[in-house]
Amino acid sequence: MRPVGFGVLGCGGIGSWHARQLLALPSANLVAMADPDAAARQRVHARLKVPVHAEVRDLLRDPKVEVVSICTPPATHVDLAEQAAEAGKHVLVEKPLALDAAAARGVVELCARRRVLLGAVHQQRTQTACLALKRLIEIDTLGTLYYAVASLSWYRPAAATAGHAWRGRDLGGGLLLDAGVHLVDLLLWLLGPVEGVTAQGDGGEPPRTVSALLLCRSGVAATLALSFAGNLYRDDVAIEIVGSRGGCRLEIRDHDHAEIVRLDLAAAEGVRAGRVAADGIRQRLRDEGGGWRDGPRNLLWRQAARLLPVRGRYAFASPVSILQRQVDRRAQADRGEPQGHAAVLAQMAEAVRDGVPPLATGEDACAALAVIDAIGVSIAGRGRRVAPAGFGGGT
Repeated sequence: MRPVGFGVLGCGGIGSWHARQLLALPSANLVAMADPDAAARQRVHARLKVPVHAEVRDLLRDPKVEVVSICTPPATHVDLAEQAAEAGKHVLVEKPLALDAAAARGVVELCARRRVLLGAVHQQRTQTACLALKRLIEIDTLGTLYYAVASLSWYRPAAATAGHAWRGRDLGGGLLLDAGVHLVDLLLWLLGPVEGVTAQGDGGEPPRTVSALLLCRSGVAATLALSFAGNLYRDDVAIEIVGSRGGCRLEIRDHDHAEIVRLDLAAAEGVRAGRVAADGIRQRLRDEGGGWRDGPRNLLWRQAARLLPVRGRYAFASPVSILQRQVDRRAQADRGEPQGHAAVLAQMAEAVRDGVPPLATGEDACAALAVIDAIGVSIAGRGRRVAPAGFGGGT
């Protein structure tokens, strides 16, 4: 298996994370990184011992770089993706691909003209619980789907995020593009294209709370509720789907831990559903490659997993949350299953080497952005119905 050469743009948190995953992947070779910030370059070089350029053009000139992974603030994604494509490099972009669908569409068209692949990082698609849910839908286990409810409530006080400029509208797009895009992408992936949107916001610019109704071409109505202003005991991300033969609830904790926490199924149409026991849910996850949910093999790590408190209660960088992720990483390594970003990067390497599509394509990224654009237009129009450009198609 020929390792594919990657270059990473951005030496911040997510760029460093991409780099660490690439260094551990046998299918990839981290060739170099680039960042205009001298301090960031020094930190990454000291930790990872890889070449780090000050100028993007120096990285793009390197013939060993086949794929450019863009891990910079969202407002810079389009320009950097275009530079990479013009240099003949395949492109992988952290979400969101752009700040709106029109700009994203330009990147898709340029990459097509230059005959380079374009992938978007929507790592939640790699979660075994998400894959199991998609499989349940594909084989009609839940019957005719009636509705879905997707919610995200993160405690993000304005004062606490004021120092993260890229999370605002100018550099990052705020609630919808920073966090909501994950749920929008999952809904499109699970339920298919959206052809109508009605939405309301809290009046903020950008809004800190959004409620929207997404009308899918399949006939399913999906309710989307997002908030950075909510104040719950723990951060919450969840999708509930209800059909004629059953329903389920999927929760995503600490950004990286998706679980099917409830699954109700009926033996046949017209029969009241019963609750599937935890062992039954775990078996379905194993069927989709989710054995690592059983925990690490090492007894000490397994004991640590049992003693850890409830997921999602602690900040992403808190000691407890970091330990929870370390337990997950150990379990994944024990069972040979990659973490979400590693899986995206591995799939991109396979796409370049073997000609298969990236896990999430540029078209997929455009579809999610078209829905987000429509939500913004509907909010501005006080809840009027808006059709996403291109019907927000999902795959």
